[in-house]
Amino acid sequence: MRVYLHTVKDELVLKTVMQGLRSLITFFGKTGIESRQNLASLASLVNKDENEDIFTTILSIKLKSRQKSLKRLCGAIESGRFAQSLKSFEAVIMPLVEFLVFSGDT
Repeated sequence: MRVYLHTVKDELVLKTVMQGLRSLITFFGKTGIESRQNLASLASLVNKDENEDIFTTILSIKLKSRQKSLKRLCGAIESGRFAQSLKSFEAVIMPLVEFLVFSGDT
């Protein structure tokens, strides 16, 4: 995934990638099918309320919304919500956060 993210040069493409990832996480969470990265363990990041959904708010036009989304994500990490799925979080979510924070420049 990280290799692909470095080729993203357009916010619209990144939004499409995020929507696809959100859909995959939702699918694996609902069906219980196992995935290599254990995507079902990240289902708590998906929320029906667009203002609470990490995948929607992290790409908001408003920088304040992006900041709130990152703070919410940080709070979830600190609360231990992902203690059982750190590998999944590290492999899937952290490359996205890194890309968004550093705008693809690492």
